[in-house]
Amino acid sequence: MREGFGETHPIVNIIFYLAVVSLTVTTFHPVLLGISFLGAVLYLGRLISMREVVSYLLRLALPAFLVLAVINPLFNHRGMTVLFYLPGGNAFTFESVIYGLVMGLMVVDIIVWSACFSKVLTTDKCVYLFSIFSPGFSLVLSMVFRFVPRFGRILSEAYEARVISGDGGPVASGVRAVGKASTYALERSAVTADSMTDRGYGTGRRTSFSLFVFRRRDAGILVFIAAFFSLYMAGFFNGFSKAYYEPYIEFARDALTPASLAVFAAFACVCAVPFAVSMAEEIRFGKSVKNVGETDRGGYRLWER
Repeated sequence: MREGFGETHPIVNIIFYLAVVSLTVTTFHPVLLGISFLGAVLYLGRLISMREVVSYLLRLALPAFLVLAVINPLFNHRGMTVLFYLPGGNAFTFESVIYGLVMGLMVVDIIVWSACFSKVLTTDKCVYLFSIFSPGFSLVLSMVFRFVPRFGRILSEAYEARVISGDGGPVASGVRAVGKASTYALERSAVTADSMTDRGYGTGRRTSFSLFVFRRRDAGILVFIAAFFSLYMAGFFNGFSKAYYEPYIEFARDALTPASLAVFAAFACVCAVPFAVSMAEEIRFGKSVKNVGETDRGGYRLWER
């Protein structure tokens, strides 16, 4: 399966995720949050299997949703529709329940989009993005990405060696294993620093190499995101996506006018960008494979023989 959005330029990836997360956290409208959830789930289903998506939602997203949905009405007592009174005398209101559900949905959206983000923005993309703004920090980040897995492996090996030797209990073995791994980390850091100094790091003009190339497709995707993001923000500042839950529930004015529907559609277009790009890339790749299969090396179609 072709994953088109993950193959785009890292700048496109980071701009999209900043845009979609900013749109999600600044709205409390349930329809918009539902659209964001649908876009995130569809794209995560492209990155992993839908079975894994369901498992991920049940293990992580659903508990967070339920916690916020239950906690909010217990501590937030604002609202005009009182359902009953808690033992302490505080009101349990319908508005606080709905607000807790909406907040839970927002958190679920961020969790799912973050899962997509972790799959698409790989280590090499992170290093590339940080190298644009801070080459020094990019170097440190690349060293951390390389060091953390190695430190974990050394720590596990040291702990297993202490347990096999039988020298002390589990706690003592763990403490000594951490000491050994830390000593190894300090020694490797000193060796790395000396090696970089001997190779002349920092003495001349820094050069860099990257496999990422900004293409016309990437520019087109950025223009698409910017256009619909701007359209939604225009509607946002004009009150088409507002939703209030205290002291009573009130949604955006003129909810079914063409202008409000255009704002909702713009929000949906932004959220659907990664899924649409991936689907378009898979369709294009499928057609390319089909054309190659129909044509031999000499340029003659097989059915003409």
